[in-house]
Amino acid sequence: MVANGNVTLQPATPELAGVVPDLLSATDPKLFSHLVGGRKDVLRAWISVLWAAPDNNFSHELAVVAVRDGDLLGLELGYPGSAKKSLGRRNGELSLELLDEETLANIRTTAHQGLGYFTPHVPDKSYYLMFLSVAEAARNQGVGSRLLDNAFERARAAGLKSVHLDVFEGNPARRLYERAGMKALVETRVPGLEHDHGIPPHHRMVLNL
Repeated sequence: MVANGNVTLQPATPELAGVVPDLLSATDPKLFSHLVGGRKDVLRAWISVLWAAPDNNFSHELAVVAVRDGDLLGLELGYPGSAKKSLGRRNGELSLELLDEETLANIRTTAHQGLGYFTPHVPDKSYYLMFLSVAEAARNQGVGSRLLDNAFERARAAGLKSVHLDVFEGNPARRLYERAGMKALVETRVPGLEHDHGIPPHHRMVLNL
């Protein structure tokens, strides 16, 4: 547990499943909305179950949260690149059990359109920062910087050599990443998703530790 003023960073818990879906989906809202056909109730239920479950890449086990007076201000979720494939596979297994056929068909179609290109390869000895999100009411108060610094420290403590993340074009969070020394490495455009569904290009950003 790390405290600074009245904001505390601490390990996440499954009990937060009811409040984290909006935080996670806010990191890439157009893409998440497209995956579930715009059905927010489906999206919230899907993320809630994945968050509470172990051994998948949306799990609370991988996250640190920022809280103040019992309120969730933001979160950071990441893991070593060496675990990315197995965690993603477990996510897929759980999703097959959770989602209706309409949503699964939509996800499959999006995958065929090039969804995977938005998340380029992550080296085994890197930390993949999959989610960093701050509640709207807590923005511009240094919460994002603390969570990002914590991700860097988690990576160093694990003996990893770099931190990778993906951010959509136009996301204001990119300024935070650039101030922390992260550099854009790859830009990915998927024309079908961009032109037909308004999903913007994505950028892989990297910091070598």
